[in-house]
Amino acid sequence: MKKLLIIIFNFMLIVLLLIFSDFLVYKYYALITTRIYNPFPNYNIVPVSDNKIFYDNINKFFNYLEKDNNKDYPYDINNYTGRPPDGLEYKNKIPVIIFGCSFAYGAFLKNSQTFSRKLSQILKRPVFNRAIPGGSFQQMYMQTIQDKLYEEIPYSDTIIYVMMQDHYRRLKVRNFEVLEPWEGPVFKIKNKKLFHLSRNSIIINYLRNSYISRHFNHVLTNKYIKNTKNSQKLTDEVLLYFLESRRELKKHYGNDLKFYVIFYSNITYSDILKKKLEYYGFKTISTDELTNQDLNSPKYVIPNDGHPSEAAWDLLTPLIIEKMNEKK
Repeated sequence: MKKLLIIIFNFMLIVLLLIFSDFLVYKYYALITTRIYNPFPNYNIVPVSDNKIFYDNINKFFNYLEKDNNKDYPYDINNYTGRPPDGLEYKNKIPVIIFGCSFAYGAFLKNSQTFSRKLSQILKRPVFNRAIPGGSFQQMYMQTIQDKLYEEIPYSDTIIYVMMQDHYRRLKVRNFEVLEPWEGPVFKIKNKKLFHLSRNSIIINYLRNSYISRHFNHVLTNKYIKNTKNSQKLTDEVLLYFLESRRELKKHYGNDLKFYVIFYSNITYSDILKKKLEYYGFKTISTDELTNQDLNSPKYVIPNDGHPSEAAWDLLTPLIIEKMNEKK
């Protein structure tokens, strides 16, 4: 009996030490080094299956960005994501919708510097930027199953998704430095169908979303992605999100909808994924095939950051449009 009590005591002590160390690491490292991305210092786990909470927190996030960065990075806020529609003066033209993450959104860029603004100016069409920083395929699908998207954009015939390398990781695990309420896994796959992640107890949520847990999951997920044995399964999961998102969009926009997937620079298994997407009628565009310029060079990225700069979109946008207009 005494040995059992000692074991229980030691176990509880270890748990308390882990919780305390996690608190210190999260508070004094993650929140400080990535403060700009975390508007919720006292953030508690939000049930991502609650769509109202999902969108309310998106609004809080962008309002925080505007308040904190208004001088240098003036984000315009609407009631959906952070970018206002571009090209509304072209009232008789059918809008384009962009999905993706902070690359497509235009992190640290003014509205006039973004891909969506430049696309609208060249095409002379309205462009709705529905990219969400920290998001990926899951956040695209999350939006396509919401009436809110179709209430704001009743018509569209062209969808663009901008993909980058980290989108694979975001399918599996939340960011280990930042705990954004909409970032990371939102759905699970079962029998080739998508389901909302179920709500968990406070203890399970803490263990799953603690800094230490996310850090180790991050390491394991990166190893999983790099293992070529997982390439087929991983790309099949990504394909499912594209297929389901397009299916939802076609319910509202019709079967003639064009769907372009832009691969932004050096993406693992891009050849495998492109073949699968093209087999199912998606049109793919690789930035590596559009230009021989190094998109990771200082000219084409935000200093000390890595997101595409305005120069990158100045270079790529007309090339992307030219590719979109090609007849196959």
